[in-house]
Formats: sequence, C-alpha cells, structure tokens
Amino acid sequence: MAQAIAREGLGPRSRSTLMIAVLFITVWQLSVGLSSRRNDDSWRVHASAGVHHERDFTFYLRHLGLYPLVSHARIREDTRAEAERLLREHPESLRLDIGLTFRSGDRGRVYLYLFDSWLRGDSLHPVLLQSSAAGFILALQAFFFALWWLRRPLLGGMLVALIGSNPFQIFAVYSQDNVFGWAITSMLFAGALSLPLLHPFAPRSKVPWALALTTGLFFATARTVRSETASMLVAIAVIYLVAPALSWRKRVAMLALMFASFSLAGSYYSRLFTRQVETVNLLVAQHGGTPYLGPVEPYHEFWHPVWCGLGDFDTRYGHQWNDTAAYTAAFGAMRLRSDLPRGLTSTDWLQRISYDGDGVYPLYFFEAPGYHAAIRDVTLAHIREAPGWYFTILAKRTQRILTDTTPATLAWANKRIALDSAWLGALWVAAFAWAIARRRRLDAMLLLLSTPLSLVPLVIYSGGGTTHYGCAHLFAVGVLSYRALLTLVRAGDATALLRTANAPSP
Repeated sequence: MAQAIAREGLGPRSRSTLMIAVLFITVWQLSVGLSSRRNDDSWRVHASAGVHHERDFTFYLRHLGLYPLVSHARIREDTRAEAERLLREHPESLRLDIGLTFRSGDRGRVYLYLFDSWLRGDSLHPVLLQSSAAGFILALQAFFFALWWLRRPLLGGMLVALIGSNPFQIFAVYSQDNVFGWAITSMLFAGALSLPLLHPFAPRSKVPWALALTTGLFFATARTVRSETASMLVAIAVIYLVAPALSWRKRVAMLALMFASFSLAGSYYSRLFTRQVETVNLLVAQHGGTPYLGPVEPYHEFWHPVWCGLGDFDTRYGHQWNDTAAYTAAFGAMRLRSDLPRGLTSTDWLQRISYDGDGVYPLYFFEAPGYHAAIRDVTLAHIREAPGWYFTILAKRTQRILTDTTPATLAWANKRIALDSAWLGALWVAAFAWAIARRRRLDAMLLLLSTPLSLVPLVIYSGGGTTHYGCAHLFAVGVLSYRALLTLVRAGDATALLRTANAPSP
C-alpha cells in the first residue's frame, strides 16, 4: 500500500480501481441523499429565488411537447387527453407565463422537472431533486475519471470525498428543491472535460478536439439552467493554454472551437425558445385564448443585480439588494425616452399596464424600454465618480469570500466530520502560490478550476450565502493533504532504505 501511494501517478490505469470508485461514489452519495432530512441548511443560498413556477409548465411539455404553456383550469388527470381537453374547453385559462417565470430567462430549468416527470410518471407534482442528484453523482464520477486518466486516482478520490461532502452542495442537491447545486456540479464537469488535456496525447489524437466541442455545447446548455455556470469557461481557457502536449497553434484553435460551439449552441437555444413562443402563441390564438406579445429575453439580466449588489457593504449611493430601489434609481434617465408606456411607475416591479390590455400578461418594470441601459449607466457613473469606494467594496467582498467558507467535511450517511475555520480561504492562496513556485501544473489547475464560482460574490453580490458557491478552499485542503501524504510515505521509504543500507553485515 505504501509503495502504491509513493508511486502515485506513475503506474498503469487500473480498470478495477475505476469500477470500484464509480460504484463507491454511487453508494456513498445515495447514503448521503437518503439521510437528507438531517442535512444542515445553514449554508444555503437565500439571495435569490432560483426557481419560480417552472414545475407548472411540465404538464403540457410532457404530453404535447408545448412550452411555455400552462392552464389555470383544474387538471383532472395526468394524461395527453386531458391536456387536449383543456385546450378545447378552457382556452381562457391558457397562459404562456406565470409571473416572470418564462420571462426571467434560464428556461432550461423546466427540462429538469421533465426528467423527474419521465422518471416517476408524474407531471403534476415534479421535483428537481432527482435531476440534481443524478447530475451531481455523474459529475463526481466524471471528475474522478479525469484524474484516474491522469494516473492520479488517490488525488481524485480525496477531492471527490471533499466536494461530495460539502454541506452547501449536499443541502442544495438532496434537500432543497432548487437549482443552486448545479453551479458546483457544472464545475466538476468542467474538470472532467478539461483536465485530461494535461495528459500528453498523441499528436494526431482527436480527443482534445472532441473535448473542446463538448465543453462548449455543455456550458451553453448549463447556462440555460444557471447563467453563472458560463464563468467556468475562464478556468477552462487557462487549462487549454497550459496543456503541455499541444502546440500554441492547436491551443488557440481549440479555444476558438470551444467558444464557437458555446456561442452557436447559445444562439440555437435562443432561437429555439423564440420559436416555441411563436408556436404556442399561434395555438392559443387558434383556440380563442390570449397570446403573449411581450419580449423574450434569452438570459437573466446583468446590470440590475450589479446595481443592487453594490449595497452589500456601502449604501451611500442608495444601492441595496432591492428591486424597486434599482427601478427608482434608473427611472430619472428613463423619463427622457418618448416610448415609455403611459402609467409606468418605479415603485412597483409589477405594473398595472399589460401587453394584452386585459391584465393577462402584465408588464414588469425591468421590461420597460431603456431600463437595462439606464441602470447600467447609473452603475458605471457611480463607479467612475468614486473608484475608491468601488474598490473598497471589492476588497471587502474578497475578504468575505476568503473567510465565509463552508467547512472541510467528510460525510457518510448522516455522519459528519468537519473542519470549520476562517483561514481555509487563505489556505487556497498559499496552496496556489506553492503550486506555481514548484511548477506543479496539475495542482495549480485544480486550484484554479473552482475559482470562477466566486465571481458572483466578487462582481455582483457577496451577501445572502452567495460565497458558499465557492469551494476553492476544499481543493486546497485536498491538494495539500495529498502532497503531504506522498511526502510522508516517501520519507518513510527513504528511512527504511537508509536503515537497510547501514545495517551490519551478517
């Protein structure tokens, strides 16, 4: 055993090790999931809602392939015939949106509910826990496979143990019917798709190209569930640039392929959702219902949360994590526009004005013409006016990111062993500096991999538990523990060898 640890990374890939690890990860995570009632919710995110009424759209999506469409009439049974009956008999109940569910972007979330509907045969009461758990377990297995491929199964096992025991992720995946767990799940897939590039592939291998193409497609899809997952492309791009077996020309070409597939897939999804609205609008109008004639934004707004988030440490300019405060701040500049709807008021996010004139689809303030440009200009004006104020906020956010971390935990079923300390974040800084100084490429890339998860609390808002997305400190604990273990074993082997050499001759 000691010799195996000492030679970690030098031996052949053992398929039996991979199979045992995959099976163990599945059993282990199921044990954690089945004890989910005892999971700690103190690390949850409460800065945003995450999901709205996406589950209500599952009924028509499953039975008729129509999205976005929901009926307010009573659904008697979960069948295709019932869906068709409601179209014929209750067209007045048909809606393309409930609140701002469809209009807020991130429209891939409804397909996660569809997975549960297919699995359990229930499209009236679907949940996200099934898809969240399946995605997380598969991501852990894929991440371990990547490090097994690099002949680092011990390191992979240690990191999987820490990430799979993370109390934030355990609660988000197994206890909270929401999509917050998909950020870390996507990060693990990012590692699985990029870390193999640190292996010296044969010059003519097509694997790097396949990885680049798959990465772009995956994150374009993941972006429809949680917009911040796209930030992982920053870390992946760095891994591409330091891939040892690739020429600079190939590295640049692979980056171009990854971003091209990401962009093209994103454009496809935008067109797909637009066509879906057009199809459902036509159907609803044919049956005598009320079509939706408002905008279809592809993704969640950016500058609105940036303005609100600047109030996490300083409110001198009126910034606060409150929607109507942002509306009031932008309303002055918006009044100069001639195309503003009459009766628009900044004191309410839901307006009395509607696109249909009958109040079926009311206008939300953030949809008013010029709002996004106005809140962007107001935000940038405050930053230009007081750059010191802004950088002080960034410094305080950085401190919070490094100190407000989840504990380093090992979990099995309802058992927990945890190390909780405010210096775990600083440990990442020391570990990354050490990896760079020692030129340990793999260690440095592992430590870099999860840092984009901290871009939301750094750039947008650091309150409401958003720092708990970050798990870079867990990578630091795993990498340093791994290196310490190798050092101890090798030191023990060296001591034994020295004793043998100095032993008296018989």
